[in-house]
Amino acid sequence: MENKVQTRKGQMSFELLIVVGFVLVLFIPILFFSYNQARSSAKGAGLTFIDNYADALVKGADLVYYSGEGSYIKLYVNVPKDIRNINVTSLNEGSVLVISTGESQITKYTKAPLRVSNIEKLKREGSKEISIAYGDGGVVTIS
Repeated sequence: MENKVQTRKGQMSFELLIVVGFVLVLFIPILFFSYNQARSSAKGAGLTFIDNYADALVKGADLVYYSGEGSYIKLYVNVPKDIRNINVTSLNEGSVLVISTGESQITKYTKAPLRVSNIEKLKREGSKEISIAYGDGGVVTIS
């Protein structure tokens, strides 16, 4: 009698191991897939935040440019993280603002001739007061 009880316990343990193994085989790929989706979603949200930051800078530059020489504004913005570099390329008419994150670039065009000073301040994460001024030289300065 005691031998039959031990056999049933052994069989139950074996069945439990099979069920737990089967659940893990199903659960681990689902967990891995969910983790990768969350990471890519977070990366996309970060790029959207950087895109909004670039938009604010360019729209501010356009506003000051169209207001005429001597005009300026102050923007209060939250600078997003992961900004590696900010470049301005002058064109015949206007400028291109490029914000690099290392993996991607956000590019914005403005008709205003731009100059960026104090780039470290513009790249550093956190709440900032950014001045945009249209000076005597016919150049809009973001600092």
